[in-house]
Amino acid sequence: MRIIRLALKLDTGTGGVKILPAAFPLILPANPATFISTMEIPEKIVVRLGEDYNWWVEQTSEDSRLRGLIDPRQVAHLREALDTYRPFGLSHEQFDAAFVLYTLDAELEEGLVRLSRGDGNEVFALPVIDEDGDGPYFDFFDALAAARIRKLNATHKYKQNCTEEEMFAEFEALDAERFFSDDAIHCFDQLNEILEWKPAEWDDSSAS
Repeated sequence: MRIIRLALKLDTGTGGVKILPAAFPLILPANPATFISTMEIPEKIVVRLGEDYNWWVEQTSEDSRLRGLIDPRQVAHLREALDTYRPFGLSHEQFDAAFVLYTLDAELEEGLVRLSRGDGNEVFALPVIDEDGDGPYFDFFDALAAARIRKLNATHKYKQNCTEEEMFAEFEALDAERFFSDDAIHCFDQLNEILEWKPAEWDDSSAS
């Protein structure tokens, strides 16, 4: 099932409301076999440590998009967490396809570094998303959500199984709240919300 998180954006030109994807990472074509010819992946990027202690691609006058990327500590955390989801249909290959990897090239100033494309022991991971707000990152996002639901239902005793629809209904409410408070959703926080999500818990033994 393809479920893409949405957020509201005010259209200042018309006074209306637009519905846009709720993530703000790098926009790239969806098909890894064709995106190099469609839009060149930068060999080097400059990233800044935000006040939220997450890393963001430095915005410029030519490119003002707000794009988060996962730092080495967060990459290690996610890869370790994913091991527990392999029995529930998630693979490391899905994670690898969802991101472009970068390594540290140079520290430009405090909290500002330049990264170069490449692999290594400590990597930054930039989500791959196409112009329509779809692509490998959201393939991974959906796969992680489905695996989380399967794991919860397999390891907890609920009166009824929890569902992806239930999970995403809660996320969409959070996304709307963040938009109106001007809070961008960092990709690590977005994935971590899935890993930490659980329904209101109850089991059959406590039924009245």
